Amino acid sequence: MYPVSLTESYFPAQQDDALRETTIGTVLADAAADCPDAEALVEIRADGATGRCWTNAELRADAERLADSLLTRFAPGERIAVWSPNSPEWVLLEFAAAMAGLTLVTVNPAYQAKELAYVLQQSRSAGLFLVREHRGNPMAVIAEGVRSSLPTLREVTDMEHDAELFAMTGASRSRPVVRPADPAQVQYTSGTTGFPK
Repeated sequence: MYPVSLTESYFPAQQDDALRETTIGTVLADAAADCPDAEALVEIRADGATGRCWTNAELRADAERLADSLLTRFAPGERIAVWSPNSPEWVLLEFAAAMAGLTLVTVNPAYQAKELAYVLQQSRSAGLFLVREHRGNPMAVIAEGVRSSLPTLREVTDMEHDAELFAMTGASRSRPVVRPADPAQVQYTSGTTGFPK
C-alpha cells in the first residue's frame, strides 16, 4: 500500500486559537464548501510517483457515498475496524465512518492472529476492513482464521476492491446527526513488541 498526503486545504483556516467544537465529517464538509477545488488528498506510490488525487469536493463526495454504503451494513453507534497501512481508502473510511456515526477501530497492520483477535473481540467490532497483504503479512488469511471465534464480527471487507468497499447490502438508513462528543475512534497501542492495549 502507498503513503498518502493530506494537503493544507484539508483543514479549514481557524480564526483564533480557541478549540472548535466540530466533528470529523464537518471538517471535511467545511473544507469542501470553502475550497471545493483545492487539492485535499494525494496518493504517493511506492516508486515516489503521484497516484490518485482528490479535491475537497471529490473527497467529500466519495466519503458520503461510502458513508451511505456503510449505513446499509452497520447501524450508527457500531464499531468497525480498519486493518491497513496508510492508503486513500483508509482516509475515505475514516471520514465515512464518522459521517455514518460509526466508531473506527484502528488495527496495526503488523498484528498477527492473536493480536487481531484480541482487538476485534475487545472492541466488539462488527466489521473489519483490510488489505489482503502488507509487507509479507497475509492479513486476509489471518482474518479468515480468527473470524469464527468472533461472534460480533459480521463482515470482512477487502478495502482494495471498490465493489466490496462501496457495496450496498441492506436497507438504506439516513445519515445520523453526529455530535462533537460522540466517539470517533478506538486506538490500540503496543509499541513494536508489546500486546495491544
